Amino acid sequence: MTYTHKLLNQRWILTTNATIGPHFQIRLGNCGRNGVNVLCFAKNDQYDLCQFLKAKGIELVDTIEDCKPENGYWWHFERFSHHTPIEKKDPHQKHTETMYYGGYTFAMGKAAYEIFKNTN
Repeated sequence: MTYTHKLLNQRWILTTNATIGPHFQIRLGNCGRNGVNVLCFAKNDQYDLCQFLKAKGIELVDTIEDCKPENGYWWHFERFSHHTPIEKKDPHQKHTETMYYGGYTFAMGKAAYEIFKNTN
């Protein structure tokens, strides 16, 4: 339950979306030069987190757009990954290096977050 521990103890950011309005979000991941390792969020970990939140009345939604902003008792997660080239400092360098980013983005309705953060 590493992700559950991190979700309970890391700082979430209040953000807004044109479709659903204000909600809380956190990105957990890593970055690395020419590659990155992302902590596995295995199916059994996903199930455990889903059951943990469901017991508190917080439902998993498939996409952010599926949430019900009127009640706010929803959560969502998705994997992210992207990369950008690193500018060459040495003109004799043969290969361009790349910075990779990867991990998971979690989002939660404001009402759900209030219940979730008081779990500790």
